[in-house]
Amino acid sequence: MLPTDILPGLEALLRHTPGPQVLKDILVIGHLGALAVGLGTVMRTDWRMLRRIRAQLTRRDIAALIRAHRKIAWALVALWATGLGLFLLKTGGDPAAAMANSPKNGCTSRIWVAPFEPAVE
Repeated sequence: MLPTDILPGLEALLRHTPGPQVLKDILVIGHLGALAVGLGTVMRTDWRMLRRIRAQLTRRDIAALIRAHRKIAWALVALWATGLGLFLLKTGGDPAAAMANSPKNGCTSRIWVAPFEPAVE
């Protein structure tokens, strides 16, 4: 295959803009990745601190806690950003559309009260 035969296909590929499904997939993967990083860091740090529960904290432990804190904070920022992106992609930023598309439509706004009859003696 000659390079001139490849160029039209390459140009079409470069002009292609990803659709909403590709964007949603990227956001979901980013969301799950941020969750994995944050949760994994929390669990690893907790395990490290639990192993040293009776020992005094050293400078190395404190530095590790600071690094873990920063990583968890960035993972939380990524979770918020990807979650907001997914919300905007699904609803267009309209809260009413979010409630209309919710599987719990109306269930959270109702209060179910069991009938109560006082005992009569």
